[in-house]
Amino acid sequence: MKKLKFLILIFLLILITSPIYSVESTDKAGTLPSAGFLKISLDPRGFAMAEAGTAFGETLAAGIFYNPAALGRLKKSEFSLGSFYFLAPEINMEYVGLAQNFGDIFTIAFGVIQCDTGEQERTDVSGSVLGTFNNKSSATFFSFGGMYGPGFYFGFGIKYIEESLAGKYGKTVTSDMGIIYIPPTFDRLGFGFSMINIPIAQPIQFIEEKTKVGSTFKLGWFIKAIDSEELVWTFVMDNNIPSDGRFQLNLGMEFNFYNFLYIRAGDKIVGYDLNEATFGFGLGLSEDMSLDYSYSTRPELGATHRFAFTLRFGKPKEVKVDTSELDKLKSELDEERRRLADEDARKQIEDEARQRQLLADQEKQRELLAAQQKLLEEERKRLEDAKLKASEDENIEIREDSRGLVLNLVGINFASGSAAIPQSAYSSLNNAASIINSYPNVQIRIEGHTDSIGAEALNQQLSHKRAEAVKNYFIRNAGIQRSLISAFGYGESKPIASNDTEDGRFRNRRVEIILLTGSQADSYIDAPTYYEEPAPYYEPPEPTYTEPEPTYESSSGEYTVFVGSHKTIDAANREIQKLQSLGYSAVYVKVNIPGKGIYYRIKVGSYDKETADQIKSDLESKGMGAWIKH
Repeated sequence: MKKLKFLILIFLLILITSPIYSVESTDKAGTLPSAGFLKISLDPRGFAMAEAGTAFGETLAAGIFYNPAALGRLKKSEFSLGSFYFLAPEINMEYVGLAQNFGDIFTIAFGVIQCDTGEQERTDVSGSVLGTFNNKSSATFFSFGGMYGPGFYFGFGIKYIEESLAGKYGKTVTSDMGIIYIPPTFDRLGFGFSMINIPIAQPIQFIEEKTKVGSTFKLGWFIKAIDSEELVWTFVMDNNIPSDGRFQLNLGMEFNFYNFLYIRAGDKIVGYDLNEATFGFGLGLSEDMSLDYSYSTRPELGATHRFAFTLRFGKPKEVKVDTSELDKLKSELDEERRRLADEDARKQIEDEARQRQLLADQEKQRELLAAQQKLLEEERKRLEDAKLKASEDENIEIREDSRGLVLNLVGINFASGSAAIPQSAYSSLNNAASIINSYPNVQIRIEGHTDSIGAEALNQQLSHKRAEAVKNYFIRNAGIQRSLISAFGYGESKPIASNDTEDGRFRNRRVEIILLTGSQADSYIDAPTYYEEPAPYYEPPEPTYTEPEPTYESSSGEYTVFVGSHKTIDAANREIQKLQSLGYSAVYVKVNIPGKGIYYRIKVGSYDKETADQIKSDLESKGMGAWIKH
């Protein structure tokens, strides 16, 4: 804050005192532009790089000719002396300057620039020589610069200019102002902006016109492509916008070898009548002493040479900068880096865990596939063995359907109206039991069937009894668990051949053994049979409601088992599928209830009273609401 107040005070002082220097010049002295010599740079280092020194300057000469903010970058006090020579015509220019460094506060500099164009002849309009005269110009400068924030440099300067032209005299005052910014976190890059020769007093008047000093606005940058102890390779660029000329673009570079030998080159490529290539070198004679030289040539001026000697003295300034914000930012960046590193590590651990899990899953999948393949191979082997055993017994037919493996005992002839197994069938039943035992823990359905001879109700009862007889035979003689086997009678409802022939009726009088293997049993659905039945004397319940069991007398006749009633066919079919998954064959019966409409009642079948009671009890144990109608 103190530095900023000091800058404001200096600036106000210049504005207040500028009228003092605005004295009138002797009139009628000529028409040439004033202070043109200030457009010529005497800094050989900057000139060798095509005068691209707005951002890269860090010497007293750079602070004089390009950007006063360069004074803020001086590390020591500095004395500089430079000369410039045109061989034809003979023009000599010199400058001398001294910069005093005040540590981290600022640096002030003062000095003189002089230009002598030599002795010239005075002539009249006819060309007659009237005598000789000398044209001389000079500028006394006072500048200061300092660092006013991390990487931020500011500079300001004043020039008091005097000129004589053909014996006439004039004077004026101009100012310079500039800034340089070099990011503290990346000091290989820098930017600069300056305003040079800004008039702050009345212009010099020659003859009838007042001519202002030509001002120039400069914008530049530099970047160090290589920055090592052995070599520093820097690119520089300046954009110049003169008030009395065209936009100009200058490019240059410098090679610094061990801070001893400096090779520089540049080119003024835009805004000039002719491109001007520049070249130069520098020698670091010691840590505090250096010598610089630059060379260029132009057709109208010939070869030009610039020399400068620089001597540094005093202690290096100790720059005290408040780095608390930078330290805070660095701490936040470090914390963010640690967080990102932890996040990357966590992601890596998770990725590795996922990869291990994937490999484990793949291995498990391979093991499951191998196990399934083994099971399929065993199933195929059991099926081949079963078919082989069945082929050895003419009374056993074997096939596969959607329910599983079906053994059809076609050669067992029960006595008419009897459910007793004939002794001649024992051998075939034992062979069937051998096939069944090769499928351990598989649910087994025993289904009895008859031909169409006789009453349907009697055939139904008889088929169920014969299925029960085969079931009990397997339990007693083949060691099959009772929980794995169930018996059902279908009477004449499922023929596999025509009942019009003796051979067909013989094939229909059969007992089928179904091994419900895998998921085939769950996906098996019997096609429902549709037929009308008279409406009951009461309304059947909804699917989730268990209809009360009606009373009946223990007398002969059919006992029909029902399970629920539904308003839609889809709901009825779902109930039928559920019953089939439990091993029951079921159909729905369409009934018309007066005042209620059409309902679909699920009919399991008609049996004798003992069988009906057994089926009802089994269904109730499995969560199905069943009732019996007599």
